[in-house]
Amino acid sequence: MSTNPTITIAREEPPTLATLPYDLLHAIIAHIPDAASLAALSQSCTQLHRFANQKGWRIFVQSRFPSIYPDILASGVDEWPVYVRRLTALSKNYDRRAFTAEVLDPEIFIPHPTRYYRARGRGSVGAIRGGLQWHRWSLAPGKGRQSVGFHPVLDAQGDTLAVGAGQDLLVRKGERWWVFEDREHKAGRDDITALRLCNPKHGEAVRALVGRASGVLGVVSLAAALGTAGGQGVAHTEATLETRGTKVRCATLLGDTVASILGNDVVALHRLAEGNAEVGIASEVNMWSPKEQPWSVQFLGPGLVAVGKSSVEPIAVYAVTQTGFSKTPVRVFEAQECADAKMSSVHPIASLPDIRGTGDVFIAGWYTGSTLVHDLRSPAPFTAAFTDPLDANSKIYSLLPIGRERFLVGGARHSLFKIFDIRMPGGRVYSSPTSPSGTGWATYLSTNAANASFGHRHRASERESPVYSLAKGDAGGGTVFAGVEGALWEFDFLGEKRSDKGKSCVMYEFEERTRLWKQGPEELLGQEGEQGAWGSLDGRWRSVRSP
Repeated sequence: MSTNPTITIAREEPPTLATLPYDLLHAIIAHIPDAASLAALSQSCTQLHRFANQKGWRIFVQSRFPSIYPDILASGVDEWPVYVRRLTALSKNYDRRAFTAEVLDPEIFIPHPTRYYRARGRGSVGAIRGGLQWHRWSLAPGKGRQSVGFHPVLDAQGDTLAVGAGQDLLVRKGERWWVFEDREHKAGRDDITALRLCNPKHGEAVRALVGRASGVLGVVSLAAALGTAGGQGVAHTEATLETRGTKVRCATLLGDTVASILGNDVVALHRLAEGNAEVGIASEVNMWSPKEQPWSVQFLGPGLVAVGKSSVEPIAVYAVTQTGFSKTPVRVFEAQECADAKMSSVHPIASLPDIRGTGDVFIAGWYTGSTLVHDLRSPAPFTAAFTDPLDANSKIYSLLPIGRERFLVGGARHSLFKIFDIRMPGGRVYSSPTSPSGTGWATYLSTNAANASFGHRHRASERESPVYSLAKGDAGGGTVFAGVEGALWEFDFLGEKRSDKGKSCVMYEFEERTRLWKQGPEELLGQEGEQGAWGSLDGRWRSVRSP
């Protein structure tokens, strides 16, 4: 009897998610629609949990928030699960118009000789100790060093906020405030007109580019005051930039290169170098025509600068090389083509973030009331236009992009703060399914301004103001600051900062039949509110009436 040997054939186990190569896992996670699904996947086994923590959350941010991802990457953050929670919450809150608002009132007390206050007719504002009277610095007109409301100039990075409040410079790091003032500076003459933070993350030092109406432009270090909060500091000048004594209208910073508007006709370029205390003008563009007035300058990328002006060509884009500005603009945008006017003006210009960093696409606020999207790659004068139908002809004073998802606008009338959603309908990379998806909405920074706009009577004591400046501290726009005349607003779109100082805002949406909405108690923040055609608003909003 013969025996045949038994042949055992090993069966190959079918592949599982845990055994897939990393490149396939990368492709799968890039198509996961929401964070809850990725969290469930990461809990399925040890291998996937490890992959999600090491790479998965970062892949999710890169695929679902591609236009915000470069800014997060540049900040050097490595806590990707934290950013996933923040960005998904922010997307939902912006869509549902969920936020809290507060007017900031810094608690800063400054000692000065008693005679200083007696000479100015000021009463007792604090205890007198050692011949000094402690005076509380205030943003409000008539309560600080100015008798009129100033136009705040803002910049923010991370947890650092810098405010040019008249002639004084304020810094908030975390929740602590300091003021940097010089008693020789006078209101009006020495007002801060340009402000950019340079490197607030370098230890405890805060550095800023500061320009003034008196013709001073320089880089200052503000580290001296960070020992104790709520007081006065002294700014140390690291570098002084040549201005020929003319007013600094605007200044912007990219790396070690500074572009500025000097006086009524000069666009100047400075190059900072370590150890150089005096920096001359490296290149300049002169606009001598009486029909041209430059107002603003903004870097679009490492090699491009856009100038906004009053002109028949309100936007001119110049190349920036090692030798300076190009002799002629690489592109101009005409008022006739963009605004249907012989002459117009552009003040704010902002580059839309791009992972390539080319600066080809940017937005500009026109005096005709529209924000236009311009693309240097397209022969068209603009590729998209965004207008508030209820405030269609109001000048635009400030712009703030949040990735390529939405941008914020500061209007010239009624203290209007506007939010435009620029994502394509049906093509949004990430959106909350129950949230409204209209083009945008606007909120009044004064209830009385809202009443006046809709025909109600209001007290004349609370004046309206343009929204002169906007800034955000983080890439996703969780905290946004708005500067109006003599005041500073803080908006929290995460709902983390709740206090008894919160303001109830009034809002309307950009739809054909506009309704007015008013915020209710903060306890309703985050709850599902009234249903609309596209989803639900935040639980705080209550319909007031149709105009």
